[in-house]
Amino acid sequence: MPTTAHDTEASPQRLTSGDYATRPVLGIVELDSTYPKARGNMANPSSFDFPVKYATAKIRPGWWLEGQGPDQSIREAFMTAALELERQGAAAITTTCGLFAVFQEHAARELNVPVFTSPLMLIPMVAGMIGPDRKVGVVTAAGNRIFEHGFLQQSGVSQSTALAVAAVDSCPEFVDVIRTQRKPDLDSQAFEDQLVGEVADMLRSHPDVGALVLECSDIPPYAHRLARETGLPVFDFTAMASLVYRACLPPTFTH
Repeated sequence: MPTTAHDTEASPQRLTSGDYATRPVLGIVELDSTYPKARGNMANPSSFDFPVKYATAKIRPGWWLEGQGPDQSIREAFMTAALELERQGAAAITTTCGLFAVFQEHAARELNVPVFTSPLMLIPMVAGMIGPDRKVGVVTAAGNRIFEHGFLQQSGVSQSTALAVAAVDSCPEFVDVIRTQRKPDLDSQAFEDQLVGEVADMLRSHPDVGALVLECSDIPPYAHRLARETGLPVFDFTAMASLVYRACLPPTFTH
């Protein structure tokens, strides 16, 4: 399937030191979508203070709900985009859809640069941080379908890890604008309120949640409010991207 690639246009103005052209570039496989992406979304280059490059795979939002779920044609479209980013010199590769976790093992085997498909890969680390008596709260576009298709297994999550789930696909704004693209514009405040409500419902049912992991790249713009209102640490896609980028180019410290 065809793919296109484009460089970030927003990141350079945020760089404070060094030559943009000579810094490592993070490659991002993005979905084929038209809805506006807020700053903080993996698909918005102004979310980063380092160079990024995108390759668009011909895969629409909600791809994992169609037919029998993730199939070989979807994997091939994903890998075409990932391999194009590698060819163009990306130092590491990530995505704009945390459910691409289902391709993690295959991509890591086929690519010659580090690849991290999903924040779901953070769950083992977060579970170890909060201890066995508390759950990891997973905020995900998949809802309880997160337990299907190997999304968690491919992310290295043990079956014994205690999880609670908040379903982003229960938010009408998410469904109408992001998944189905029936509406052209996102009412950001409405989506934020709906999202916070879903997380609050999860916490009422699971008061033993000790941290949140945000699977979907449309949620990080609202991570600040989630952390403030829940009092919990929040781990998301953009933070994971920054972690990996720092590994590609660690900072220089003055002695």
